[in-house]
Amino acid sequence: MLQKLMINIQDFLKTIPKKPGVYQYFNQKGEIIYVGKAKNLQNRIKSYFQKNSDHSPKTKILVKNITDIKYIIVNSELEAILLETNLIKEHLPKYNVLMKDDKNFIYLKITTQDEYPKIYLTRRIENDKATYLGPKTSAYDIKTMLKTIESLIPYPNCQFNIINLKTQSRTPNQNKQSLCIIKNIDKSHSPCFSELNQYEYHTLIKQIIQHFKGNSQELIKDLENKMQTLAKQHNFEQAAKLRDKLQAIQKIIEKQSISNSDPKENIDVFGYSKYAQTICVSVFQIRQGKIINQNRFSLKNPLETNTKEVMQEIIIQYYQCNHNLPKEILIPEMPDTKQDISKNLESIYKQKIKINKPIKGRKAKLVSLALKNAESYLKQQQVKWLSQDARKNTLLKIKEMLDLKQIPNRIECYDISHLQGQNTKGSMVVFKKGTPTKDHYRIFNIKSLENNQIDDYQSIQEVLFRRLKYLASPEKGLKTSNKDSIFSIKRKKETLAEITYTQLTKDQYEINTIIQIDQSFLQEFIWKKFIQKLKPKKIYLKNKIDSALNIGFKAIKHDIYNYAYYHNTNKTDLSLNSLPGLIVIDGGKGQLNAAKKALKKLNLDIPIISISKRLETIHIANNKAIQLDKNNTALNLIQQVRDEAHRFAISNNRKARIKKLTQ
Repeated sequence: MLQKLMINIQDFLKTIPKKPGVYQYFNQKGEIIYVGKAKNLQNRIKSYFQKNSDHSPKTKILVKNITDIKYIIVNSELEAILLETNLIKEHLPKYNVLMKDDKNFIYLKITTQDEYPKIYLTRRIENDKATYLGPKTSAYDIKTMLKTIESLIPYPNCQFNIINLKTQSRTPNQNKQSLCIIKNIDKSHSPCFSELNQYEYHTLIKQIIQHFKGNSQELIKDLENKMQTLAKQHNFEQAAKLRDKLQAIQKIIEKQSISNSDPKENIDVFGYSKYAQTICVSVFQIRQGKIINQNRFSLKNPLETNTKEVMQEIIIQYYQCNHNLPKEILIPEMPDTKQDISKNLESIYKQKIKINKPIKGRKAKLVSLALKNAESYLKQQQVKWLSQDARKNTLLKIKEMLDLKQIPNRIECYDISHLQGQNTKGSMVVFKKGTPTKDHYRIFNIKSLENNQIDDYQSIQEVLFRRLKYLASPEKGLKTSNKDSIFSIKRKKETLAEITYTQLTKDQYEINTIIQIDQSFLQEFIWKKFIQKLKPKKIYLKNKIDSALNIGFKAIKHDIYNYAYYHNTNKTDLSLNSLPGLIVIDGGKGQLNAAKKALKKLNLDIPIISISKRLETIHIANNKAIQLDKNNTALNLIQQVRDEAHRFAISNNRKARIKKLTQ
C-alpha cells in the first residue's frame, strides 16, 4: 500500500518504468478512483507527488485519497488511450472525466450481415458486423426519422421472419397471428417483403442507410425515374404518390441546409459550456453540407480541469459512441495535443481526420452556433438540477414536519372513486423523489362491496390490505413445524394455522387443506413460511383459496388441479414489492383510521397520513392534525400527490362505466 511506501515514495517512483502505459490510483477501500495514461509512466506519476506542485485544490484532494498505485505497461501511446478508455468505462472512477449521458445514446441497428437484414433500435454497439446509424440523444428524434423513412421508402417492419414467409415455414406462434392486414385489403400497397428478392431487399436497405447519412440524391433520382416511367404508362395515381414523396424529401433537405454550404462538406462541429464539475457539449453533424443531427451530452469533470485540457477525452469518448466519422472536426479551443488527437483518431479508426479551430468565416460561425447550443443546454440542465434540489428540500420539510426517520423518497397516495356505488375503483399513485412515476401506478377493483353499496372506509381498508400484503411479515418469535405432512406455525405452544399436504415428487406438492386456528392470524403468513421452508418448485390446489391467490397462485388448465404456484415463473411486481416512505390517504380521520387497521393487520409500521379536501388539513397519528400555510411547499407536494390519485381514480372509474355502457 502507498501509505507504507510514502516514507520512501521517491524509491517507489524510481521503480516505475519510463514507458507508455496506464496507471490506476486506489483509495483505502480498494476502489479505483482515477485512471490515467502517459507516454512516460514514471514522469507522469511522479508529477502528482512533487512537494511544490501547482495542483488545483481538487487534484490535491485526489492525491490525499490515494493509498495504492498500479500500472500497466503497453507498447504505444495509442494502446494506452484505448486501455484507459476501456478501464474508465468499466470502473467509472470518481475523479475521471466521464460522459454522464452515454446510456441515453440510441442507434438504428441494421443487420446488414444477414441475408434479409432487420432494422431495430438499440442502445449498445456490438462487434457483430451490423451497421449502426446514429447516435441520437433521444429516442423521439430517431423514431420521428423512422416514421419519415417509412413514408418515403417501403420499410421492412413486418412482424414475421422474412425467410419463414418465403419458405412458408412459420413458427407455431407466428401461425397464431394474422398476416399483414394492409396486404390483404390493399393489393396495390407496397409489396410484401416475402415477394422481394434479395437484391431488391438490399437496395431498399441501402437507400435507408444513405438517407440516414444525409445522402438523399440516389433516392431522389430513383423516385424521379420511377415517377416518369409510371407517367409514361398513364399510371398517374401511382406517379402522384411518388411526386408527394419527392416533395417530402425536398422539404427535409431544405430544413437541413446551411446557407452558403459546400455540398461536399463532411464535418463535426463541437461547442461546450462549463459549470463547476460539469461540461455540457453540443455537436453538429454536417454531411454533404446539411446538418443531419445534433447531439448534446454532459460530462462529469470532478477535478474541474480546464476544458482545453480535457478536449482529447471529450473527442475520444464521443467517437467511441459515434462511428459516423467526419473528415474534419471544428473546435472552439485548440488543445496543445491537437496533433496527438488527430494522429490517435487516425490510428484507431483508420481514417484521416483534420482538427481545426476556425478564426473567421462560415466555419467560425458554425462553432459559435455550437457554443450557443451548448450554453443553452447547460442552462436547461441547471434548471433541472435546481428543480431536483427544490424537490429534495421539500421532501426534507415533509420529513421534519412529520418527524419521520428517513426522507420519504417514495410517497404512495390512495383514493376511492365510484358513481352512486357503481364500478368502485381504488387508485394507487407513486411519487419517487417528488416526481410522478406512472409505471408504478396501480388500480384496484373493489371486491368486498355489493353492487350499489357505498363504503369508502371498507374500500380504503381493502385497497391498503391488498397492496401491502406483499410487504407483510409475521411477528418475530414464531416457530414452524413440519411433521407427518402437516406444516404448522406456532406462537410459543399455541398453533396459529396449519397446512396439510401431499408430497407428489421431491419438490412438488398438493395442498389438501389450510386451517386458520387463530382468526386474527393471516393465512398469507403461513403460505410464505411454507414456501420459505420447503422451497417447492410447484404447488397444486384443487379448490380456490383467496389467501393462496394473494401470494401468487394462478388458475391453470389441468385434469386434476385448478390452481398452481410455480416458483420459477412467479414474477414479483416491482411497484407492489417496494416499501413506501410515506402513505397518503385522500380523506379525513375516518379514511385514515380505516387504512391504519390494514397496516395493523399486516403487522407493518409505515408512516401514514390523510389530507382532507375542504380545509386541506393533514391528519396524522393519535388524532392530531396539522394546518399548513397554502404556500408551504410541503403542503403543495402532498396536494399534488392527492390530486393525482384523485384524477387517476376518476379516470379509471369513467373508463369502467364507458366499457359497461358499450357492452
